[in-house]
Amino acid sequence: MQPKERIVIRALRAAFRIWPFMHGRGWILRAARLLLGSNPIRFDIGRGAFIDGTLDDWMILWTFMCRHEADAPFQRSLDLVQRDAVVLDVGANFGVWSLLASKRGANVHAFEPVPAMVSRLRDHIALNDANSIAVHTIALGENEGTAPFFAVTSRNTGASALVRRAEDDVELRVDVITLDHWIERENIDRVDLMKVDVEGAEILVFRGARRFLSSANAPIVFFEINEKLCASFGATTRDVKQLLVECGYGIYRWRRSKFESVSLEERHEHEDLFALKGRPS
Repeated sequence: MQPKERIVIRALRAAFRIWPFMHGRGWILRAARLLLGSNPIRFDIGRGAFIDGTLDDWMILWTFMCRHEADAPFQRSLDLVQRDAVVLDVGANFGVWSLLASKRGANVHAFEPVPAMVSRLRDHIALNDANSIAVHTIALGENEGTAPFFAVTSRNTGASALVRRAEDDVELRVDVITLDHWIERENIDRVDLMKVDVEGAEILVFRGARRFLSSANAPIVFFEINEKLCASFGATTRDVKQLLVECGYGIYRWRRSKFESVSLEERHEHEDLFALKGRPS
């Protein structure tokens, strides 16, 4: 049976969409917390894809407030997903991007190493009958083996990382594989697009994928970049961009409905960028 969105949830989310200013959204959020309480809620994130969660998790709150709909680079990354495309979601969390890519007809490989988050991701796949999403309970990195991983269990579950950033982070041990090895092991003959959001460890993912990213059939890369998070791994945003350029990419941002070239020297407090080969369209 197709999930449904409660009328009160639909009305609150419509208010977030309609209200054009950041000022005033706090009143809508307070109304939401009053009406919905602290219980898990279920809502449609687009194209009939539903997720469950509570409003004390920033990742749930971001989508509940429809901020992903207003996020132009995020939406552009999904617009680039074609039916029957093969896409990778590296740092899948509980599956917002994976579900929306699946709804566009893509075959999705979702990488998420945190067991509790994998459980939520699998629940969302079952809820949406999203059988085109394959879940891989591993982290992608520069080297093979296992590594400590620090799970954030409250506030912002999307902030889990390979480094500890808060005292209450829960330390886990996770399996790590390079993307080059995984592509070879799984006999993947093509990838059309990969989304990478791994809280500063993007440099490690790309170092472990040099052969793949340098190949003639390398994918579009949609990636998060953040100077402070990169520093946690001994890198700068320039280092991340330089590595991709060495693999044959140009670096772009999506702004005003077009791709704009990004220089290596530009610093990024926080931004989502695209790495493209050939002339952007």
